[in-house]
Amino acid sequence: MDFGFWRYLFAQPQFYSGGQTLLKIFPAKPNSSPAIQYNHTFVFNHLGLINDLRNRIAHHEPICFTREFH
Repeated sequence: MDFGFWRYLFAQPQFYSGGQTLLKIFPAKPNSSPAIQYNHTFVFNHLGLINDLRNRIAHHEPICFTREFH
């Protein structure tokens, strides 16, 4: 299965359909605070950043020293 499959397990419909227990795979996850919520949306968005980097590497695109990542 590709990385997108695993990422979308944290999308809202899939996360709620799965019983909202998937966050237990991160036992060292910080506790949420009023300023930042470490919930399924947080994980989904950060997995998106990792996926973007992975795709840039796979397609031989620049990953550093570009204006895009400043």
